[in-house]
Amino acid sequence: MKCDWILISPLLVAAAAAAPPQPTDFPAVVAKVNGEEISRDQFWGLYQSYLRANPDRSQNPQRTQTLERAILDRLVDATLLYQEATQAGIRVEAAQVEAKLKELRANFPGQESFDKAVASGAYDEARLRADLRKDLAIAELVERRIGRTIGASEEELQDWYDANRSQLVAPEEIRVSQILIKAPPETDLETKQQARAQIEECQKLVQASGNFAAVARRHSQDATSAATGGDLGWFTRSSESGGSSLAPELVKAAFALAAGQVSPILTTAAGYHLLLVSERRPQRTYAFEDIRGQIRSSLIEQKHQQRLAELIQQLRAKAKIEAFLQ
Repeated sequence: MKCDWILISPLLVAAAAAAPPQPTDFPAVVAKVNGEEISRDQFWGLYQSYLRANPDRSQNPQRTQTLERAILDRLVDATLLYQEATQAGIRVEAAQVEAKLKELRANFPGQESFDKAVASGAYDEARLRADLRKDLAIAELVERRIGRTIGASEEELQDWYDANRSQLVAPEEIRVSQILIKAPPETDLETKQQARAQIEECQKLVQASGNFAAVARRHSQDATSAATGGDLGWFTRSSESGGSSLAPELVKAAFALAAGQVSPILTTAAGYHLLLVSERRPQRTYAFEDIRGQIRSSLIEQKHQQRLAELIQQLRAKAKIEAFLQ
């Protein structure tokens, strides 16, 4: 079971914005766990990463106080887990740390941006490696105590499916192909007229041959889909709100077509289009076998989180925890 803990998370978002100065209203040591100190730097790094991801929290004093407590709890939990990993004799080799560091670097476009992220997150190489070592030790502890002991039986999978079947509805979908002749807004009138003539010729070729894909491969100016015969994949009606590879007005027009039907010439800011709806799928309930793997993963993750919470609670019950936040 994969366990990504929270010690290095500030680095992952550090490139988004420069970290503000350290606040003077937090103590230098925000907590002690069995005598081990949690520093203001550790707390502030994670605190800022959350604020960057959720800037509205900084505008609400009550939510900010709740966030501070949640961050401190996460740091306390991580410290307890690392202490337990150490007591269990878990050792992390230098090669494992370097492999994880390489994986982390891969999230950045280059070494320069990685170094900038490290610096803006108040990290240095030594601290980064130390936190990676802790993360890996915690992950191994969780794998030993939890990950290797949980699963989901066929009966549990079927029971979950039966209990949630009414919510497991796949929306209506259509598979769309297009032929595009470009004519963006800045195009002069003569060029637009030529583009219009091209799409009209494509329309005639499709009507004569009945082979939309062949015409798309030969004439479409959509670099993404031309090579696959204009195929753009599957769309739902929610795509009419945007966020898909096809303009919302084209998705709406496509849903008005029957399977196998070709649209009239359509105009958008990109140019002129012909659309083909090659297949339609009605709204339907997902079959058990289609989502069996997803159900298993979801149930195992739920059990994992529950068992992890229980383990942390056990560690807290026998620990001496001192918190110094106001």
